[in-house]
Amino acid sequence: MKKICLTLILLIVFFMIRLYSDELKKRPNISLEYSINGNIDEKQNIISSCYDEMSSYSQTNELEKEVRHSESVENYIIAEKRDLSLPTRSTIFSDNFNGSYPGSWYIGHDPAGGSYSWAWPLDYAYCYADPSGSNYYYPNDLHVYMQRQNVNLSGYDTAQLSFNKIVDTEEGYDSLTVNIRDQWHQWHCIYSESGTSSSMNWEYIELNMDEFAGQTGLYIQFRFDSDGSISGSPYDGVYIENVSLDAWVVNESPVTNIYNIPSSDYLYPTKNLSFIVDYTDPNGRSDLQNIYLRLAQSNNENTNRITVMAAAGGSSAGQWNDEPDYLRNCSVSCNTITNGYRATWTINLDWNWIESNNVDIWAFCNDNSYWESGHDYENCSKDYENDIRIYSSNPNPTNGIIDPGDNFTVTGVVRFVGSNTSPDNWSGLSVKMCKNSYSGSVLDTDSSISDGYSLTWNTNSNDASFNPYYIYLVPLSSNANNQPVNSDTYYDIEEVTVLPELTITLTQPSSDIDVNQGESINISWSSNGPTSNCVALLRDLDQTWNNGNHTFITPSQQASGSYSWDTSNVPLGTSGVWTLYSTFF
Repeated sequence: MKKICLTLILLIVFFMIRLYSDELKKRPNISLEYSINGNIDEKQNIISSCYDEMSSYSQTNELEKEVRHSESVENYIIAEKRDLSLPTRSTIFSDNFNGSYPGSWYIGHDPAGGSYSWAWPLDYAYCYADPSGSNYYYPNDLHVYMQRQNVNLSGYDTAQLSFNKIVDTEEGYDSLTVNIRDQWHQWHCIYSESGTSSSMNWEYIELNMDEFAGQTGLYIQFRFDSDGSISGSPYDGVYIENVSLDAWVVNESPVTNIYNIPSSDYLYPTKNLSFIVDYTDPNGRSDLQNIYLRLAQSNNENTNRITVMAAAGGSSAGQWNDEPDYLRNCSVSCNTITNGYRATWTINLDWNWIESNNVDIWAFCNDNSYWESGHDYENCSKDYENDIRIYSSNPNPTNGIIDPGDNFTVTGVVRFVGSNTSPDNWSGLSVKMCKNSYSGSVLDTDSSISDGYSLTWNTNSNDASFNPYYIYLVPLSSNANNQPVNSDTYYDIEEVTVLPELTITLTQPSSDIDVNQGESINISWSSNGPTSNCVALLRDLDQTWNNGNHTFITPSQQASGSYSWDTSNVPLGTSGVWTLYSTFF
């Protein structure tokens, strides 16, 4: 009898264990359209059972084998559970999706693929749900994400992201990914899974976030993508629960402080610029490894950035290899301060950096354990100006009228636009003199312009014309556009007339005549001058031109024409011979 009772007891225990095991393998209460099972209480009981089971063993490689993920993200999966007793642990954020929707999450949905996206109507996040209603089988071409933005891990040495998940998708085509955007706006996929987990129970995942410790402005994204076929039933999709980001301080990170920047509001190419930055480490000066200084534009650390780096305490500096070469040269000198160095950076910008009216400064460093300091930011909104122009020009002669064979000379200086500042390096810069346009015939070029330019047009008889020439003075360099790379150039224009030899012939009167006061005398003439007003008629008593004894008959007439001279104003009793002149003026 005792044996029978004992056997019955064993059978009952075995049956209960088997029943409990089967219960653990049930799906959580997932309300899908067309397939609504269970209730909320049952879901919570099953989840609690899953968590109890998960907590009964460490996250070893056996668990990792149950998680399908791509080779590219293996290093982010933590094979052994972290020691949560590490000092100064902080929970940066956590969410069990029992609160309001979307809370602190940003929800994204590409235009195709249906009407819904990530939501949590049933106390967990599901990839395709109505926030106020049910979950639905996911459609084809679904591309949805939920993400936390501007996450700050500054001051932390190590971090982990943990969550529970259920994945049930078309293997190889529809997938869950976890993606991180770093503080330089570069995306990293740290976890990927496609297919169906070995069971449809909740599975606990921990992801190594050490690569992003110390950074600010992080985006943490859960994303689901389906392809163009075989979506939805029989595949449930992706469920996420109990997301938590935790961080620790093990090694105290170094500290950066921008001490001094150029006082001028303008930065120019070829000019040495000086920046002073303090780099310190609570663990001592010897723990510092590398120091950095960065210039970037438009309030964004990644826009047209220039990053210079040096070994802490060193004297040799250079620009990051993955950036365009925007520097002519750079250097650094370091003086010791408490627990660190005061570094004086000297950088010389090249012409090819993009012009901007919003240049800001960042500085940072790392230590021997590669923990990075926060990025100290100076929102100084400097103006980078690389345009040059003719600052002043002085023509000789100043009236702009010369005879054929004479020289027309212009002198002046070149400066940055809007200032009296000149480049420190004139290599490749010159000024040319062109006829009638900035790309016209080159009359002269001056390649030694650091102390100013001097350009001369040596005219000849072929240049003679009554029409003025427009002389362009153009700053240029040796590149194809005749200007420094990425720099506009501003030219100056001077006007000059190379007058031909002038001839005037009086055709009437054709010989000497006597004139009575009040008599009208017809005068006619012809010349080679322009047709507009350019001839003056004068009378002179002593036949000596230009000694002050002449009087205008008419000051302005056409090159060829006639005029009726009223002699009423000739004084009576005047004796001598009057001479009639016609001349250009």
